[in-house]
Amino acid sequence: MIKNIFFLLLLVSVFACGNRDGDIIIDDFENDGLYILIEGLRNDDGQIILDLMDENENKIDTIYQTISDKTCEITITDLPAGRYAFQYIHDENLNKEFDANGLGIPVEGYGYSRNAPGTFGPPDMEEMIFDYDGSLEMKCQILYLF
Repeated sequence: MIKNIFFLLLLVSVFACGNRDGDIIIDDFENDGLYILIEGLRNDDGQIILDLMDENENKIDTIYQTISDKTCEITITDLPAGRYAFQYIHDENLNKEFDANGLGIPVEGYGYSRNAPGTFGPPDMEEMIFDYDGSLEMKCQILYLF
């Protein structure tokens, strides 16, 4: 039993810690605002729930957005220049919760700004934080463990 749990935790850490730097693209956006494109969704079910935070980890807003063609587009306007981070989940069953199995392993997709990898939980804020000057596009790749 202990060996099985250890193997499962090791497997989760390998998937969760994989180098995803190749997935991150941050460019100037042609319009004002923060444009977030989340790609790689496994279906169009449910919604994306995104929590936007300031550099002090204070939640600024929670955004609920629909999914179309296995992608989700979010545009945030009227956001002052500053340093921010976000985390998001694919709430497939619309229960507004991040569902996990009996061992606490996520069964819904999730991700973080800058495609920061988490190890047995969210990444450090410094891995997620980005500078925003009034116009920015971020492309994110969602992660599913199962």
